[in-house]
Amino acid sequence: MTLFEKNLKWIAERSPELAEILRNAPPDPGLEFLDAKDGGQTAKLKGKLIHSAYAPAEEAENQAKDWDLQPGGRYVVVGVGLGYDLRAVLKCEPLWVLAIESRPALLRKALEDYDYTPWADSLSFHLTDSVGCEAAVFRALSQGAQRLEQSALTDADGKRYRPVLESIDRKLSSPSKWRILVAGPMHGGSITTARYVASAFRRLGHRVIEFDPSPFYPAYSKVEEILRGENHQTRFKGAFIQYVSDLLLAKVAEEKPDLVFLLAQTPVTASTLDQLRSKGIPTAFWFVENYRHMSYWRDIAPRVDVFFTIQRGDFFSELRALGLEDFHYLPLACDPTLHHPPDSPVEFTMDISFAGAGYYNRRALFEGLLDYDFKIWGIEWRRNPALLPILQNEGHEYSIEEMIEIIHQTRLNLNLHSSNMYEGVEPYGDFVNPRTFEICGCGGFQLVDQRGPLPELFRPGREVVTYGDLAELRRHIDFYLANEEARQEIAEAGRERAHTDHTYDIRLAEALFVLERKAGARISQRKDEIATVGQAVAGDGSPSLKSVLANLPADAELSLDSIVKDIRSRGDFSGDGETIFLMLERIRSAAKIL
Repeated sequence: MTLFEKNLKWIAERSPELAEILRNAPPDPGLEFLDAKDGGQTAKLKGKLIHSAYAPAEEAENQAKDWDLQPGGRYVVVGVGLGYDLRAVLKCEPLWVLAIESRPALLRKALEDYDYTPWADSLSFHLTDSVGCEAAVFRALSQGAQRLEQSALTDADGKRYRPVLESIDRKLSSPSKWRILVAGPMHGGSITTARYVASAFRRLGHRVIEFDPSPFYPAYSKVEEILRGENHQTRFKGAFIQYVSDLLLAKVAEEKPDLVFLLAQTPVTASTLDQLRSKGIPTAFWFVENYRHMSYWRDIAPRVDVFFTIQRGDFFSELRALGLEDFHYLPLACDPTLHHPPDSPVEFTMDISFAGAGYYNRRALFEGLLDYDFKIWGIEWRRNPALLPILQNEGHEYSIEEMIEIIHQTRLNLNLHSSNMYEGVEPYGDFVNPRTFEICGCGGFQLVDQRGPLPELFRPGREVVTYGDLAELRRHIDFYLANEEARQEIAEAGRERAHTDHTYDIRLAEALFVLERKAGARISQRKDEIATVGQAVAGDGSPSLKSVLANLPADAELSLDSIVKDIRSRGDFSGDGETIFLMLERIRSAAKIL
């Protein structure tokens, strides 16, 4: 196997599209490869040297010293060239490196001459004109990564590099503020995710309207109790979903959001999404599900502006087969305002714990851990009677707060991704569940099953510990129960990584960057249609109206809710203007009741 084939193998696992481009990259007429005086190679781009003609490797080492690189740093290398600067960066043992190159033939040459496999878990490549390049660089820089430019290369090929970098700089310096309607499901884990998303959007400075249909779920679930026939159940459940979907459409009409952001299993129909699109309302859907188990994505993905996923690879191929291009990989995350170590020391009350539903593979694997101090929480465990002695809280559901308390009180937090097909670890896992990020965020030591994307997110053996079967899991349990210091070091490293790289604030900032690239013009147009406080104050309105609005920001939306909220916060009900707005609010409330 050649060096290029070795490199392409791990690149293809992460980005099949990039691997295909590099595999078929034709010769570039703008490139010329030359022998350097020290016996290495150099190159010219458009007649300009991009590396030293004498000692390119030494030149890169000197450049690395000027950059003042640090072990554990985060870097964006702008311009790969023949890879000299990139290799100098990798020598300093960074946490991760994002390397971008403008020319496929040049990147291919770099991959032909050097084996980057040892850094596969911490290195990623992008071409400047590829889908996702800008979003990847934006994500890295917004997380505090240092930008390292190979200036000879970026100067020679500035037309390809500058638009990307300048666009990102603008977004970082002056991010847009939107009105975002966040819609969640009636039931299931995405309810919690929707709340995390709404909170993150608020922390990012956006106005958030939440559409929470979960109160409807008890009535929806009664359909199966009332009706026995499957056809009748399907019919009335469909009617119920359409009713809630129509409520969402009405909510959008009332609130006039710039963006509708939907979470997995939100009760929204294809017809509702078609109506939103016909009205020019930007939409996004975050499909935080396994696409192999839930097929409704086929109706949703073609009808939204951007479809976010937690899987790539085969799922991306499926989306392309539908003729789609506007999809983007967005892993799950943690919320450090909730997922953090305890404020005061907490004593461990158990050696091992697991909190989650009793899927088939979990019930099978966990039966092999009954000789440990092991406790489990969650529903659907009663199918395996052997596990009942360690089942807590009578197998009821648990709250977010209870889950966090469990993590804090456990020496070894166990994580096993769900599967109904295998008796233990799923061999081809291609996504990472929310528990992975949440355990680390809470400062818990985590034993997690091996997953394809995991090494990109957490370093196995340093930030989490992975296992491939029961025997390996038991070996890890025995070792880390006996080695508290090693356990604490990994737990702290995992917490730092989660809070630095994997928060909902980071994920949603990236999502909005992608959406602005896709639908920014329509969002700006909708914002122009909304009246603001500044517009009302600048007009010829009455002095009493201007007095009421004086305490509100000029760019705030002119709405009854915002005005009444401000009046009540001031506690000043004496003016004529204040009285009128309070009366209008009472009239509206009475009308809703009637």
